[in-house]
Amino acid sequence: MEIYRGGTMKLYLSSFKLGNNTNYLRNWIGENNNKILLIPNARDVRKKTPKEQNFINDDIRSLEDLGFDVTILDLKDFFL
Repeated sequence: MEIYRGGTMKLYLSSFKLGNNTNYLRNWIGENNNKILLIPNARDVRKKTPKEQNFINDDIRSLEDLGFDVTILDLKDFFL
């Protein structure tokens, strides 16, 4: 997976689901492209429970419903 190779990177940060500014995300697709990287790494030191994985899957579906092509980046692959 190619992560990031220079240029401009914009971040949309939310501590719960997609947050309250999904219009920004909808506009993003029109102004840029539909690729988005999701980093769902809270509580990295333990394995995800099925419930936590369901929350991540819900986030993926929500982003896909907005029109995004979602790539997951699991930080545990790099640091644990």
